[in-house]
Amino acid sequence: MEMLHDNCVIAEEIFTEVARYNKDAIHICVTNPLDVITMKIQQVTGQAPRKVIGSGALLESARLVRYVADLLEISDRSIHMSVVGEHGASAVALMSSVRVMGLPLEEYLQSVTDHPLRLNTQRLTEAFQQHGFRIFHGKGYTSTGVSATACRIVAAIASDSREVFPVSTVLQGEYGVQGVAASVPSVIGRNGVEEIREGSMTEEEQAAFQASVDVIRRAAVAEGIL
Repeated sequence: MEMLHDNCVIAEEIFTEVARYNKDAIHICVTNPLDVITMKIQQVTGQAPRKVIGSGALLESARLVRYVADLLEISDRSIHMSVVGEHGASAVALMSSVRVMGLPLEEYLQSVTDHPLRLNTQRLTEAFQQHGFRIFHGKGYTSTGVSATACRIVAAIASDSREVFPVSTVLQGEYGVQGVAASVPSVIGRNGVEEIREGSMTEEEQAAFQASVDVIRRAAVAEGIL
């Protein structure tokens, strides 16, 4: 969050001008701290919340899918999972809803090992949380993954593909969150976020998600956005 104030100032300068010339644009944010900057852009432009999209936890989700795919030695196209909440350290992996070849993860593991296996969800969570930091400390910045994520969102909008991505928008009561941007699974199409279909979470995941939202909310309050 150390870049928050400076990036809010920059976002206000840029998007005040953007809003003068295009009142109906769909804005895609990749600037950190992402969720709060997404809120700032929506505030400055006055655009509908679902037309201001932060790339959010789509990148974390892709990294976690790749990590699990490598562990299982199968294609990442056979794995479906989402990370929600903050694009940052408090992001939450929804391990209860992971599907591998259509099966719950633990059921899939039992089908290939003939033994029930208990997942070390903490280790999986740490794996995706640390991945971005390793890249940043290795070369001083992240770029490739962020660019690929932005391209996926743009392609989904341009083609009206209605793909489901965990992206960040200012929520309007979904998952019990009002007025704060956080990543949740969202249907992406020609109008931006077309739908947000609330999926189930375990009590532990719900508590972690709300704690992650609180991190974003506190930063937004400190910056005067809320």
